[in-house]
Amino acid sequence: MHLATTLNKSVDIQEVCKRFSLEPKKAREILNFLIQANLIHEKDGCFKAGTISTHLPSDSPFLNKHHTNWRLKAIQSNESLTEEELMYTATFSIGKNDFAHLRELLMETIKKFLQVVKESPSEEIAHLNIDCFWLKSGE
Repeated sequence: MHLATTLNKSVDIQEVCKRFSLEPKKAREILNFLIQANLIHEKDGCFKAGTISTHLPSDSPFLNKHHTNWRLKAIQSNESLTEEELMYTATFSIGKNDFAHLRELLMETIKKFLQVVKESPSEEIAHLNIDCFWLKSGE
């Protein structure tokens, strides 16, 4: 909902309910939370973003739940994926030094990605998940 308020148009409770398939009572509850967290502001029945960018630090107790929620959303979205969208999954064997090199490449790509997002007009809402981890014994 927070990102919906960054789009280049007025966002009222009806738009929120429609976009997120929510009943008005539940939408209002979430919007009130976002207002209290100073992430959005309400004026004349319309909502606008307060703080635009949010980031959970790696030591946040909420980080695991955050990652889990978005991966579940990705799984749900897989059912209706379009040609414009992308999902890619790969399991591979690799040398430890090459793994470190791939991690560096991904970090460089993420930095470039964030710069494009920062400079892009807010027209739609999208999401990106990237995971690169060792599969340990027993997994």
